[in-house]
Amino acid sequence: MSQRVPSEERPPARPDPIQPSTARIVDAAPAPSHGLLLATYLWLCHPIRLLLVVAPVLLTLELLWASGLRLLPIPAASTLLAAVLALAGGSLLDEYLAFERAAAHGRTNEPGLSHLPGARMATSPVYTLTVLRLSISLLALGALAGIPSALSGGVWTIILGVGALLLAFLYSATSYAWKRLPASAVIVALALGPGLVFATTLAQHQPISWPILTLGLALGCAALTCAQAHVLASAAATTTASRRAGRILCALALVGAYAFAVILASFWGIFTGAVAAFLSLPAAVLALTGIMRAQSPIVRALALRQMTRAYLLYALWLFTGILAAYLIIRFAHALA
Repeated sequence: MSQRVPSEERPPARPDPIQPSTARIVDAAPAPSHGLLLATYLWLCHPIRLLLVVAPVLLTLELLWASGLRLLPIPAASTLLAAVLALAGGSLLDEYLAFERAAAHGRTNEPGLSHLPGARMATSPVYTLTVLRLSISLLALGALAGIPSALSGGVWTIILGVGALLLAFLYSATSYAWKRLPASAVIVALALGPGLVFATTLAQHQPISWPILTLGLALGCAALTCAQAHVLASAAATTTASRRAGRILCALALVGAYAFAVILASFWGIFTGAVAAFLSLPAAVLALTGIMRAQSPIVRALALRQMTRAYLLYALWLFTGILAAYLIIRFAHALA
């Protein structure tokens, strides 16, 4: 007959397996790969915006080269690299500060604000302080990269370079950023248009001629359309009067871009190729229509992307037209 084991002498029951906590699951998540982090940082730099500084530099160099001048490669590369690094650093700094301001007001996770500056940081697998350090590093590298161009161009190139760096830093920094000023779009357009064109020309030891001035004003007006569209898209709360004034300014800037293209073509020779810029007019009108009719902030953000695309088409056709005019003139001289 079997004897029952007293309860106090029974072997303890096998404990249930310990389930990992939520914190452990989060801690055990694999870290983002280096490729993913690099792509994320590039995404935070808004790579499409980098073309806003590449286009003026390349167009100026093309115009000087097509005019029969011999380009200086080191100052040319220095100007282009410095402009790209400065704008990339400024874009990162703008994203970081916008994210911090939104976080301070508890607005980083609102889906209705996903189009605003700083929203990309909320969904990025990066550390915020790393973004800040990287932005400052890119601005510093931009200053170093621009030294050969500044030494080649002289005092005015140094002034333009220092002004561009200050604009890139103060555009979103300080308690009252420059981008909140009513004329912020005009300031940005002057830097992306005449500022870059003049700095590139002076670094090549060339004076500011009328065609160069016209090219700078044409690209400045084209950049103003993008800058003003950005103001309309990123403003969290704007009055009806301010939106109407912004749309009128955007329309006037677009008209000015094509008017200056006509003036540039009137100088004849290789400059007649500037009329090719009108091939981008349908895309520009479509983007302007979107800006004029957009009511919600998300739709205005879509109109901003369309206007940026129109700017790129404008610069591309301007570049192609001048190059085509140069090749046609050279071919005609070869046959003569």
